[in-house]
Amino acid sequence: MLVAVLYMLWGAPAVFADKDPSVAWQVETRTLQVGEPLDVLLVLTNTDEPEAPPQPEVEGGALAFVGGPRRSDFTQIVNGRRSHERTLTYVYRVVGQKPGTLTLPQVQVAAGRKTVSAEPIQLTITELPPQAENPAENLVFIEIEADRTRAYLGQTVSATLRIGIRKLERGGAPLDDRDTLVEYVTSHGKFDLSVFAGTSARRTERTLTDAQGERHEYIVLVLEKSIRAEETGTLTLGPVTAFVDYPLNARLVRGFFARPELEASQTRRVSARAEAVTVEIKSPPLEGQPAGYGGAIGAYTMDVTVRPAEVELNQPLTLSVVIRGAPIEGVQGPELGAHPELSSRFEFRQTGQAGELTGDGKVFRQAIFPRQEGRQTIPPIRWSYFDVDKESYVTLESAPIEINVLPATGAPLELLPAKSDELMLKSGEPALKALTEGLAANVTDPGLLLANSSLQLGWATAGGFALPPLVAMVVVTVQRRRRRLIDNRALARRSRARRIAEEKLRRLAGDSPPAARAALAADALIGFVADCFDLPAGAMTAAEVALALETRGGSEALVGGVREFLGACDAASYAGSGTAAVAVDAQASDSMRAWMREIESLAP
Repeated sequence: MLVAVLYMLWGAPAVFADKDPSVAWQVETRTLQVGEPLDVLLVLTNTDEPEAPPQPEVEGGALAFVGGPRRSDFTQIVNGRRSHERTLTYVYRVVGQKPGTLTLPQVQVAAGRKTVSAEPIQLTITELPPQAENPAENLVFIEIEADRTRAYLGQTVSATLRIGIRKLERGGAPLDDRDTLVEYVTSHGKFDLSVFAGTSARRTERTLTDAQGERHEYIVLVLEKSIRAEETGTLTLGPVTAFVDYPLNARLVRGFFARPELEASQTRRVSARAEAVTVEIKSPPLEGQPAGYGGAIGAYTMDVTVRPAEVELNQPLTLSVVIRGAPIEGVQGPELGAHPELSSRFEFRQTGQAGELTGDGKVFRQAIFPRQEGRQTIPPIRWSYFDVDKESYVTLESAPIEINVLPATGAPLELLPAKSDELMLKSGEPALKALTEGLAANVTDPGLLLANSSLQLGWATAGGFALPPLVAMVVVTVQRRRRRLIDNRALARRSRARRIAEEKLRRLAGDSPPAARAALAADALIGFVADCFDLPAGAMTAAEVALALETRGGSEALVGGVREFLGACDAASYAGSGTAAVAVDAQASDSMRAWMREIESLAP
C-alpha cells in the first residue's frame, strides 16, 4: 500500500496545473464616513511581480500605499495533479474626502503574455453625523486648544488635546468598568492625532450636563505637546478625528494576562472631530531694530563682571557676560567689537564667542588686555533682544566697571592669531616658540633611532607580519557589510531592530510608573515590527500592527496576541494607574520576546 502511495506521488508522471492568474481588491467594509481611514488589500495571484507597487488614483478621496508585498506560495497535489498558487499582497489606505461614491479603480497586472485586471469596487462615503456644541450630547468628544494664537520665532507653543469618552451607564448611573472602557475604545477605533501622535496621555474625569439636565461622567484623555516655532508662517494643530465602536451593552470577562476586559454585545459607530487650531508665527519687525541685534526673542537679563579687578599691563582680564532668560538655546552674546570705547582701551579677539550653558543662563567669556597703565574703565556693554510681551526691542546696558592696571614687572604677553583660529600667548626672551605649522621633530636623523637596535625574528615578530593581512580581511568584511547597510535602508533597519527593542525591554525593569512602562512596552513592540518590515512607526495603531503581521503570513496566535497586548498597553498608558501595571510584567516581556522571534522569521 505504501509503495502504491509513493508511486502515485513520485513515481507517476505529475501533471502541473497552476491556478489561473488574477488580481482582486479585498475590503472589510464598503461603507465609510468622511475622513475615516480604511486599509484595503490588493491581492495578485500567479502574476508577474511589478517592479514597483501599483499606484492607482481615486476621485473624491486619497489612496496611499502602506506596505508590502507579502509573498505566499501554496502547492497542492491531488490525484497526481500538482497545482501551485503564488500570491503577492499590497496594503493601501483609503480615505474618503467627501460624501458620495468612491471607486477603487481597475488595476492591470502582467501575467506572462497576458494582462489580468482587478474589478473596480465602489465604497459608499457618508457624511459625518452632526456633533452637538455641548460635549455632553456626544458619546465621544474632542477638543484642541493652544496657549496663544500668535507667536514669534523661538517661542514655544503649548497645545492640549482632550478626548472625552462617556462612561458606560447602567440604570442611569456610571458602570464601574475597571479602566477597560478606554482599552476597548482605543483598540476598536481609528484615531488621527495630527501633531499629537506619539504623545503620552494622562487621564482625568469630567462631569457634564446635557440639554435635558442629565449629568454624564466622562473619562478624558489629555495629551499635551510643546512645539517650538522654527519658521514664520502658520503653525497648524489638527484636525484630530476619531472613529470608534462605542459599546452600548457590554460585560466584563477575563482576558489576556488574566486582566478583565470589556466584551460588547451591542456597539454604535460614532465619530468625533476637532477642527484645526492655527497659530501665526511672526519674525521681529525690521523697524526699530537696534544695531548689532543678534536675533534673541523672549525676555532676558544681563550681568557683566571682570576678573581680576587689578592686573599688570599686558596681562589678561576675563570679561564675563551672563545672559539669563528663555528661550536660551541659540542666544548669541554681545558683539564686543561694536563697542568702540572698549576697543580703544583694550585688545581682544574680535570674533564672537559660542557661549556656555549654565544652570540658569548662558555665559560668554572673553580675554581682554589693557593697552595702558593706571585707573581704567570697562565701558557699558550693550545687548538687545525682542520682548514678545511688549512686542518691542529692549536694549540692556551694564554699568561701567573700574579696574587698576599696574606697570608690567615681567615679560609682556601679546595675542597672536593662530591658523587654527585659537588665541596663543608668546612671552619675551627667553621665550617658548609657538608653532602653528605642526609638530617639530626632536630627532632630525631617523637612522639614529635604529643605530643600537637589532632585528630578531620570533613568534611575536612572525605574528606581527601575519596580523596585518588578517586585520585587512576583517576590515574589508566589515566595510562590505556597512556598505550594504548604507545602500539598503530596509536591511539596516532590520539589522538593528532586535537591539533597539531589547534596550527598551531592559528599561521596563525600572521603577517608572505603570503608565510609562505600558507606553514603553508598546513603543518597543511597534518599533520592532516597523523596523523588521520597513514601515513608518510614528502613528501605528494596534489594528495596523496586526494587519501588517497578518498580511505577511503571521499565525493567528501571533496576530491576536499582539493586537490584544497593544490594546492593553494603550489602555494602561491612558488609564495611568490601577491594573495598568499587570500588562507589562515579566510574563509580558517573555511573551514579547517570543513574538519578536516569530516576527523576525516573517521579515523579507
